[in-house]
Amino acid sequence: VVEEVDARLLDFWRIKLDDHSAAFLNVAEGSSGWLIRRILAPEGEESIYEEIRLPGSSFETIEESMITDHQCMLYSMYESIFNVRIVYVEERVKAIIGEGEIVDRLGLLDGAPLLKVERVAYTYDDRPVELRRSYCNTTKHSYRNKII
Repeated sequence: VVEEVDARLLDFWRIKLDDHSAAFLNVAEGSSGWLIRRILAPEGEESIYEEIRLPGSSFETIEESMITDHQCMLYSMYESIFNVRIVYVEERVKAIIGEGEIVDRLGLLDGAPLLKVERVAYTYDDRPVELRRSYCNTTKHSYRNKII
Protein backbone atom coordinates (compact mmCIF):
# COMPACT_ATOMS: atom_id res chain seq x y z
CA VAL A 1 0.00 0.00 0.00
CA VAL A 2 1.41 3.36 -1.05
CA GLU A 3 1.29 5.91 1.73
CA GLU A 4 2.24 9.06 -0.17
CA VAL A 5 2.06 10.23 -3.77
CA ASP A 6 3.92 13.36 -4.84
CA ALA A 7 2.61 15.27 -7.86
CA ARG A 8 4.60 17.60 -10.08
CA LEU A 9 2.99 19.92 -12.59
CA LEU A 10 4.62 19.74 -16.01
CA ASP A 11 2.49 22.28 -17.80
CA PHE A 12 -0.92 23.87 -18.01
CA TRP A 13 -2.58 25.69 -20.87
CA ARG A 14 -5.86 26.61 -22.55
CA ILE A 15 -6.81 24.38 -25.48
CA LYS A 16 -9.63 23.71 -27.90
CA LEU A 17 -11.07 20.29 -27.08
CA ASP A 18 -10.70 17.68 -29.82
CA ASP A 19 -13.65 15.52 -30.84
CA HIS A 20 -12.66 12.60 -28.58
CA SER A 21 -12.24 14.76 -25.47
CA ALA A 22 -15.34 16.84 -26.23
CA ALA A 23 -17.46 13.69 -26.57
CA PHE A 24 -16.34 12.38 -23.17
CA LEU A 25 -16.91 15.80 -21.56
CA ASN A 26 -20.28 16.24 -23.28
CA VAL A 27 -19.38 19.56 -24.91
CA ALA A 28 -19.06 20.68 -28.52
CA GLU A 29 -15.90 19.82 -30.43
CA GLY A 30 -13.61 22.85 -30.48
CA SER A 31 -14.98 24.14 -27.17
CA SER A 32 -12.56 25.94 -24.91
CA GLY A 33 -10.89 23.73 -22.34
CA TRP A 34 -7.76 23.26 -20.25
CA LEU A 35 -4.93 20.75 -20.42
CA ILE A 36 -2.99 19.87 -17.29
CA ARG A 37 0.00 17.55 -17.57
CA ARG A 38 1.66 16.18 -14.47
CA ILE A 39 3.83 13.39 -13.12
CA LEU A 40 2.82 11.37 -10.08
CA ALA A 41 5.48 9.77 -7.91
CA PRO A 42 4.24 7.11 -5.48
CA GLU A 43 6.82 6.78 -2.72
CA GLY A 44 8.98 9.33 -4.56
CA GLU A 45 9.32 7.30 -7.77
CA GLU A 46 8.00 9.03 -10.90
CA SER A 47 5.86 6.32 -12.45
CA ILE A 48 2.63 7.93 -13.70
CA TYR A 49 2.34 10.48 -16.50
CA GLU A 50 -1.07 12.18 -16.72
CA GLU A 51 -2.93 14.38 -19.17
CA ILE A 52 -6.07 15.96 -17.74
CA ARG A 53 -8.60 17.83 -19.86
CA LEU A 54 -11.22 20.09 -18.32
CA PRO A 55 -14.15 21.87 -19.95
CA GLY A 56 -13.60 25.62 -19.99
CA SER A 57 -17.22 26.25 -19.00
CA SER A 58 -16.74 24.60 -15.58
CA PHE A 59 -13.29 26.06 -14.84
CA GLU A 60 -13.23 29.47 -16.56
CA THR A 61 -11.02 31.19 -14.01
CA ILE A 62 -8.53 28.40 -13.29
CA GLU A 63 -4.90 29.48 -12.96
CA GLU A 64 -1.64 27.60 -12.66
CA SER A 65 -1.11 29.00 -9.15
CA MET A 66 -4.35 27.31 -8.01
CA ILE A 67 -3.01 23.94 -9.13
CA THR A 68 0.37 24.41 -7.49
CA ASP A 69 -1.16 25.83 -4.29
CA HIS A 70 -3.09 22.54 -3.99
CA GLN A 71 0.10 20.50 -4.62
CA CYS A 72 -1.55 19.24 -7.85
CA MET A 73 -4.31 17.52 -5.83
CA LEU A 74 -7.02 18.37 -8.31
CA TYR A 75 -10.22 17.06 -6.75
CA SER A 76 -9.73 19.14 -3.63
CA MET A 77 -9.04 22.17 -5.83
CA TYR A 78 -12.17 21.55 -7.92
CA GLU A 79 -14.29 21.45 -4.79
CA SER A 80 -12.73 24.23 -2.72
CA ILE A 81 -12.32 26.80 -5.51
CA PHE A 82 -14.93 25.89 -8.13
CA ASN A 83 -17.56 24.16 -5.98
CA VAL A 84 -17.33 21.12 -8.27
CA ARG A 85 -17.56 17.92 -6.28
CA ILE A 86 -16.57 14.65 -7.93
CA VAL A 87 -19.24 12.11 -7.02
CA TYR A 88 -18.10 9.18 -9.16
CA VAL A 89 -15.69 8.17 -11.91
CA GLU A 90 -15.71 5.68 -14.75
CA GLU A 91 -12.45 4.14 -15.87
CA ARG A 92 -11.25 2.12 -18.82
CA VAL A 93 -7.95 0.29 -18.37
CA LYS A 94 -5.78 -1.10 -21.16
CA ALA A 95 -2.24 -2.45 -21.45
CA ILE A 96 -0.23 -0.52 -24.07
CA ILE A 97 3.26 -0.22 -25.46
CA GLY A 98 4.68 3.16 -24.44
CA GLU A 99 6.52 5.49 -26.77
CA GLY A 100 7.57 9.08 -27.35
CA GLU A 101 7.12 11.78 -24.75
CA ILE A 102 5.25 9.52 -22.34
CA VAL A 103 8.16 7.11 -21.85
CA ASP A 104 10.66 9.97 -21.98
CA ARG A 105 8.88 11.67 -19.06
CA LEU A 106 8.90 8.39 -17.12
CA GLY A 107 12.56 7.66 -17.85
CA LEU A 108 11.73 4.55 -19.89
CA LEU A 109 12.57 3.32 -23.38
CA ASP A 110 10.19 3.11 -26.33
CA GLY A 111 8.36 -0.19 -26.18
CA ALA A 112 8.06 -0.24 -22.39
CA PRO A 113 4.78 -1.81 -21.22
CA LEU A 114 2.41 0.68 -19.58
CA LEU A 115 -1.07 0.60 -18.17
CA LYS A 116 -3.30 3.28 -19.72
CA VAL A 117 -6.20 4.39 -17.53
CA GLU A 118 -8.79 6.65 -19.12
CA ARG A 119 -11.05 8.19 -16.48
CA VAL A 120 -14.08 10.42 -16.74
CA ALA A 121 -14.99 12.14 -13.47
CA TYR A 122 -18.58 13.22 -12.87
CA THR A 123 -20.24 15.70 -10.60
CA TYR A 124 -23.93 15.83 -9.74
CA ASP A 125 -26.57 15.14 -12.41
CA ASP A 126 -24.13 12.80 -14.21
CA ARG A 127 -22.26 15.83 -15.59
CA PRO A 128 -18.71 14.98 -16.75
CA VAL A 129 -16.13 17.55 -15.59
CA GLU A 130 -12.77 15.87 -16.17
CA LEU A 131 -11.15 13.54 -18.69
CA ARG A 132 -7.92 12.05 -17.40
CA ARG A 133 -5.48 9.76 -19.18
CA SER A 134 -2.91 8.16 -16.92
CA TYR A 135 0.04 6.17 -18.24
CA CYS A 136 1.34 3.95 -15.45
CA ASN A 137 4.67 2.17 -15.18
CA THR A 138 3.68 -0.86 -13.10
CA THR A 139 7.19 -2.33 -12.83
CA LYS A 140 7.39 -1.53 -9.11
CA HIS A 141 3.80 -0.52 -8.35
CA SER A 142 0.38 -1.90 -9.16
CA TYR A 143 -2.63 0.17 -10.10
CA ARG A 144 -5.06 0.60 -7.23
CA ASN A 145 -7.92 3.04 -7.11
CA LYS A 146 -10.11 4.02 -4.22
CA ILE A 147 -12.25 7.13 -4.45
CA ILE A 148 -14.68 7.90 -1.67
